Amino acid sequence: MALVYQDGQAGKVCTKCKTWKPVDQFYQRWLSRDGYNSSCRECDNARARKWRAQNKERVAELNREYYAANCEERKAYHRNYRQEHQAYFDAYMRQFRLERPSYHREYMREWARANPDKIKEKDNARRAFNMGAKGSFTAEEWVALKQRYNHTCLRCGKREPEIKLTADHVVPISRGGAGTIDNIQPLCRPCNTAKFTQTTDYRLKWQG
Repeated sequence: MALVYQDGQAGKVCTKCKTWKPVDQFYQRWLSRDGYNSSCRECDNARARKWRAQNKERVAELNREYYAANCEERKAYHRNYRQEHQAYFDAYMRQFRLERPSYHREYMREWARANPDKIKEKDNARRAFNMGAKGSFTAEEWVALKQRYNHTCLRCGKREPEIKLTADHVVPISRGGAGTIDNIQPLCRPCNTAKFTQTTDYRLKWQG
């Protein structure tokens, strides 16, 4: 559709609402003859909102695909946005905490129940730091170590879920042992307590 000028201003008549509007109210479309969509932005946006409301599952699927393909880029964008609007987010969080004083505590309690290995990672790192040990290990490394030994206590031979494995330092931190995963062996709590501060490597006896 050709451009229509009114009072010297270029515009178009929207094919949807039949209203003349300036060209800046139309999305650009290089394949069209005049370089703009035939319908105005308002009508295009209304149509898009209607489609999203009628196709929520498809919208969610497309969003998941997009974020999976652009994960790092989106994280960087959100980090930059928060930094550029830090005052706004600080004020928002202050108001949020005033209105929901128990939310953060309840959220962290639920998170801890759902992520026991992450909590253990933090506890181990803090304990190693306080005792002057060098290095630490991640929750992922601890999970991989347990899988390597088939979730078995290397001292008594019992397996999870019959027992609960704990991370034992082969060379105790009190004797200069490192906090890294290569100094860790899985022992149940009673065996870990019985080992105490001895330097005993039960990994050497592991037969798989």
